[in-house]
Amino acid sequence: MGNRNKIDFWSDFWIEKTSLKISFPRIYSIAVKKCGKIKDFGCWIQGRWAWRIDLRRRLFEWEIPLWNEFRLVLNRAVSVHQCPDSVIWSGTQDGQYIPKAFCSIVASQGTLADPVWGLVWYKFVPPKVSAFVWRAVHLRLPVMLELVKRGIICNDRCLCLFCNLEPEAVNHVLCLYAVVWRAWQRWCSVWNVNLVFPMNVKQLLEVWFAQKIRQRVRGIWRIGIFGFIWIIWIHRNKSRFKGYSYSADQIFNHALL
Repeated sequence: MGNRNKIDFWSDFWIEKTSLKISFPRIYSIAVKKCGKIKDFGCWIQGRWAWRIDLRRRLFEWEIPLWNEFRLVLNRAVSVHQCPDSVIWSGTQDGQYIPKAFCSIVASQGTLADPVWGLVWYKFVPPKVSAFVWRAVHLRLPVMLELVKRGIICNDRCLCLFCNLEPEAVNHVLCLYAVVWRAWQRWCSVWNVNLVFPMNVKQLLEVWFAQKIRQRVRGIWRIGIFGFIWIIWIHRNKSRFKGYSYSADQIFNHALL
């Protein structure tokens, strides 16, 4: 980013590896101005750049964290340089395209896999369960918050059905909701394991597999996390679509079966 005269605010890939209207479809849908250059969405005030993104209405309570994340992403990209906007290539530190560097990147693709990949595709777990957990790691489950982000539903209220405090997000459903957390803790107590519980499914997998469990029963311990995540999702769906309620004991007892 230079003088902000050439880059399209919503459509160009100027902040991350995608455009703002793809990364933040909810914010884009309620923005007053749907097109324009970066210079049209802010101004200089006493030597500092100030964003001005007008919205059609006030934010709902659950949209405020999304708005804060949007503003944080914008502020990370602010530049004080007044040179013309220019295209850079992310494959080198200086932004200059070099054919040799491009060939090296292409040749190395697939060799540096995310270590969590090997944890998700554990040898004793049914493929459909591993695929489900992989989607959970990447926040690709159809919970209310993700559906709203993608514009699939336009519900003004996507809070968790049970706590009614937090948006129904993947990590909230599978890790952070109080009933679910108690079920995880009960399972760990059976194994005499004390976990400082992680904030997302990926961290949970890493911490789970790092526990020092006797080799004879290590496989059962590792399979347990997949069964637990699967059972939690089943109970969530019954609650969402059939109105059932569930407790930590029900999750625990179902997982034992």
